[in-house]
Amino acid sequence: MIFFDLDGTLLDHDYAARQGVAALYHTYSSDIKTTEDEFNIRWESLLETYYNEYLNGSLSFAEQRRIRIRQQFHKESVELNEQEADRRFALYLEVYEQSWRCYEDVVSCLDILRADQHRLGIITNGDNKQQLKKLNQIGIADMFSIIVTSSDAGYSKPHKQIFVDACARGEAALQECYYVGDRLEVDALGSKAAGMKGVWLNRTTQDKANDVMTINRLSELLQLVRTHVEDTP
Repeated sequence: MIFFDLDGTLLDHDYAARQGVAALYHTYSSDIKTTEDEFNIRWESLLETYYNEYLNGSLSFAEQRRIRIRQQFHKESVELNEQEADRRFALYLEVYEQSWRCYEDVVSCLDILRADQHRLGIITNGDNKQQLKKLNQIGIADMFSIIVTSSDAGYSKPHKQIFVDACARGEAALQECYYVGDRLEVDALGSKAAGMKGVWLNRTTQDKANDVMTINRLSELLQLVRTHVEDTP
């Protein structure tokens, strides 16, 4: 069985997030002193910080949203009350959701793998409702027989148990399952440490990882799997 990460692997999260941040920047430009690039970099940093706090249970999903938007504008010396923070985040969210899209190589890869008789699954960190909405909106939800989210599982990647539970739900042996994701530590090495065959999808450079299998585009995945099977004693 082949499992995939969602954001950054199948769904172009960075593109969608940039569209949402651009909407904030231009709508509230009178409040903002920094450049659009600086504004976007700050957003990415705050997302990394506070989304991780949500994943480790320190903040609720709603709380991490509110603190991110308030911190975003606090750096511009603008203090938002809760109502205004929620209103501004709603603008970001509307544009972010409208901008969800697959990478160009996703659908063809999934079609080829299914034609080759591989069962497919998802293991993703995030809110169950939002992650399912993403899969449905970009039109690929029906391609997966197992969808596991961290909010549903009670564990977030790279915790071993989320990978173990996903394979158990799929009634598939852990050591025979592949996991494909764009983050080396969280996805590829995390799944490998759990006992799976970790695959790093590195779309940005031609670098390879010494410790895990690496591909630079999803079109390489089927051949990697077939070669790996052939090479396995």
